[in-house]
Amino acid sequence: MKITPDSLKAHDYTRKIRALSRKGAALKKKSRELNEALNATLRKCAELFQPKKDKEQ
Repeated sequence: MKITPDSLKAHDYTRKIRALSRKGAALKKKSRELNEALNATLRKCAELFQPKKDKEQ
């Protein structure tokens, strides 16, 4: 393969796109973790404010 300024530019773009893709995947993972933590917190709050009927009987 001949190395030309265009091929170097394309290679650079490919590297940047891969890096952005990895960052995007990491952000998705973090977002999922935060969402799960938020859901768990909301469930606990719901239990505190609305105790289950089993406990009342």
